[in-house]
Amino acid sequence: LIEYKSTWISGVLDFVWGLLNELISIVWLGLTFFSQLQNQFLLELPSISSHLTEKISMILIMLLVMLWRFMFAKRLLLIAVAAILFSGQKTHLEESEFILTSLDVGQGLALLIETKNHFVVYDTGNIFGDSDSAQQIIIPYLRQNPRKDIHTIVVSHADKDHIGGLDSLLRINQDVRLLINDVGAVNRHLDVRSSSSNKAEQCYAQAWLLDGISFYIYPQIPEHKIPTKQRNNSSCVMKIHSANGSALLPGDIERPAEHYLVESYKESLSANVLIVAHHGSKTSSTPTFLNAVNPKFSIVSAAYFSSYGHPHPEVENRLKKYSDEVFSTADSGSIKFIYSKDGILKREYRALYRRFWYSGHLD
Repeated sequence: LIEYKSTWISGVLDFVWGLLNELISIVWLGLTFFSQLQNQFLLELPSISSHLTEKISMILIMLLVMLWRFMFAKRLLLIAVAAILFSGQKTHLEESEFILTSLDVGQGLALLIETKNHFVVYDTGNIFGDSDSAQQIIIPYLRQNPRKDIHTIVVSHADKDHIGGLDSLLRINQDVRLLINDVGAVNRHLDVRSSSSNKAEQCYAQAWLLDGISFYIYPQIPEHKIPTKQRNNSSCVMKIHSANGSALLPGDIERPAEHYLVESYKESLSANVLIVAHHGSKTSSTPTFLNAVNPKFSIVSAAYFSSYGHPHPEVENRLKKYSDEVFSTADSGSIKFIYSKDGILKREYRALYRRFWYSGHLD
């Protein structure tokens, strides 16, 4: 009898275990399906532009005013007014105005420069498994303004936390101009990742004017000054300038490159906004360099609880000494600077879209 009961219990446990295993397999298949659906379909859906939202809201308001005596019309009117107010947050750029956005891509860098009619991308974030920062963050952001195309993609250097999303970005931008410090490195990356038809050009000493905004990439540092094998120090350093302000994007350069730039181009380094070099590493952001740039705002792009310890405490203290304000994507989320005729306005994603879990630090 005991042997029979033991066999029966064992059979029941095997059945329950097998059932749970099947349920987990079904759930896993479902998650895989929706993940593929997101990457292949949802990201391709056009976003509703702010202009369309405003037009629909205005039509709705006119209809509701005509039906004012009904209670439901009064409630819906509040919704329509709110829609207009929220859509009004969208900035419509004029000539020489631009928006610099440091996207929150964790431990990496992805910057978007939006002008009146175009986007310029500087670095494409990280890659993780079968996904990357472009699929998850950059492309959805760009879809919010589908009327504007990418004019140029600049990859400062071939470290994976800067080049990680390039393949995904090129898949939907076949004819975009591509600039990088090491053409061979990007070609090897694309050979592995895809068969993109984009041809990379060397970034150094490139300059162009776009919607009244000047873009300039400094010349390559001579090899006898800094060995080109030091990939961080060969980063494409880009300056953005317009009548409304400027920004300096130094990639991952370190102390030797900073000193060379100050020696050779000190007068042109000054900028309102500095994207802090190498995510706030202690090998960068020397006092000499920060003094030359003299930024009003400094932005560190790094992960929350960065495993690399970015930004380094010494660098953070130094930035506070040479900048009026210091921001980190780890704390602020995506950070946007709007260069308009009224001045430079800043927007922090987590401040605008607060959640209860933003009320304090986890530590």
